Amino acid sequence: MNKKQKSVMERVFGSIGGMLFMVFLAHGCADHRPSPGQTSVAADDDKRFGLLTLQLTQETTARNGTVAVNGGAVFVRSRGMDRAEVLKAVGTPDYSDFSEFEAGQCNLVIRPLADVPLRDDGTRDVELLEAGDVSIETPENVVKLRSTYFPDLVPYISGVTYKVANSQRRPPAALRKQQKNTRIRATGSFDIPAFRADLDIDIPKTVTLVEVGGLSAAGGSVDTEPGRDLSVTWEPSGSPATLFLVEINQYSFDEVASIRCLVPDTGIFTIPEETLSSLPMWGSATKRLQVNRISIQPFDADGLDDGVFVLVAQDSVVLRDTSVP
Repeated sequence: MNKKQKSVMERVFGSIGGMLFMVFLAHGCADHRPSPGQTSVAADDDKRFGLLTLQLTQETTARNGTVAVNGGAVFVRSRGMDRAEVLKAVGTPDYSDFSEFEAGQCNLVIRPLADVPLRDDGTRDVELLEAGDVSIETPENVVKLRSTYFPDLVPYISGVTYKVANSQRRPPAALRKQQKNTRIRATGSFDIPAFRADLDIDIPKTVTLVEVGGLSAAGGSVDTEPGRDLSVTWEPSGSPATLFLVEINQYSFDEVASIRCLVPDTGIFTIPEETLSSLPMWGSATKRLQVNRISIQPFDADGLDDGVFVLVAQDSVVLRDTSVP
């Protein structure tokens, strides 16, 4: 890694290291020979990176009972597309980059659901690499990931992605016990050598929504009225350094509009009416409010130049607009 790359990594991860979601990043070179007639991309545009995500989601019907443990991973060699573009193309959420946010700030983003160029013009090449058997291990638990071939829908993307083999459910107290000695292990393949990364990381407290708009969030949905600020309360972690994201995602047939607010984990935040009114008027479009407690920790691993481990605890409710019949 050169000094410029190292500086970028330190700036992005240094301010948020020690928090809850997992992403591996790595850079290298790979052999690539374009087909006749294709435009070759520069060799120094070749990148390798990986993303491993573990999500702890509060069960809507059992808020005081269990937490669902899900997640997945991708290991990527790409040319002609940056990391954000690749993750969007393969449908992998990215909670690792908040460099454009300020504390208490809300950003609005509107994008097509299918925001991927479908034509292969020779400038893009994305290979989803195999890493053998991949698992996340603690003294009390092993979460195994299973590889699945990526659908052959985009001509310049091929390979495999990883998902948690079986969705697991754990009581919140059991997750809090798994605070140290986490290991990420991959048995390796022809594409990626075997590696393991031993981490000393706290698994943050699972997040529970309490009220939205002054109404209980326990039922999984809340009525809202337009023209008003929207207050959101949750059980705080007790750690002001925790990275916390409040977001509203509104879906139409072919687009998603998102309000994302990076806020202190104090247990309360109000989304201004002015921000809420910036969402497009899509009639009966589904809206979901989600809160995310995020931890990110860089690590070293065999076969990867750089790595980051990201863990996300989540809770959400559906927002019902009372002005829509």
